[in-house]
Amino acid sequence: MMNISQDSDPSENTASRESWLSYCQNGVFHGDLDGGLKAALWGYLADLGICVELDSGLWSVPGIDLSNAPSEIAGDLEEKLKRAVKTEKGFALKHFLAGHEDEEKRSSVIPKRPGFASPPRPHAAGESLKPKRPAHDLSNLQIVKKVGRQMESFLDQEKQFFEQVLGPSVSRKDAQVLFNYVISRTRQKVEPQKWVQLSRRRHK
Repeated sequence: MMNISQDSDPSENTASRESWLSYCQNGVFHGDLDGGLKAALWGYLADLGICVELDSGLWSVPGIDLSNAPSEIAGDLEEKLKRAVKTEKGFALKHFLAGHEDEEKRSSVIPKRPGFASPPRPHAAGESLKPKRPAHDLSNLQIVKKVGRQMESFLDQEKQFFEQVLGPSVSRKDAQVLFNYVISRTRQKVEPQKWVQLSRRRHK
């Protein structure tokens, strides 16, 4: 529990966690957040200092006036969250806020989707143009090594994510829930790759 300092009396600016989250359903957060995810996200917001739990078990969000219209409250909450996104610890919020799709695409926290290769680069002068060994000729050991490198990258990203979001109000279980959601949001932004079967014969 924490005591907060703000212009208005906290007792006149408090509500349950569910009530505060209901304001965020007005276009602030994505509409696919379930109960467990909301609880984990609210804990993350608490560690960011956005919301504060009082002795009564209710919550206050400093700077937000509950006497305003719901749409105005939602707008004020959104602005507060957008400012938090720009902080080092608030980096993950962009994946939960509606209208932040560009930031989701540019996320440095989520690894590239396995199986999607980068576009071929031009050959440097003098570089061999000998075709590389086809993927289907990879040995089992090479496949294991390739998958291992992909998993290592994923695990490194997961570790980095946990280190940044774990806190007094975010348990390891909460962090896993948040991470899984961020992964799912990022994968939704990946355009499906069109696979084309190429003939092994050269056309004459």
